[in-house]
Amino acid sequence: FRANIFFTTRFFCSFEWPGGGGIHWFDIYKQNRDYSICKNCEWIVKSLSPCRFNDETKAYDVCYEWNKSKV
Repeated sequence: FRANIFFTTRFFCSFEWPGGGGIHWFDIYKQNRDYSICKNCEWIVKSLSPCRFNDETKAYDVCYEWNKSKV
């Protein structure tokens, strides 16, 4: 995909784990958050939070909260 000139490009994913807990969703790419940080953003997604790979620390330590409303 290509980011748009208005800095509003956004992609989201939903996640669900066996055993319940509901479906969570997260903006896996937000242009205004990610564009200048990573060209190929890498994520690890766990039930507690999605975490992006940090090039400086070489770890998945940039973690975010799930989007507030559930799908």
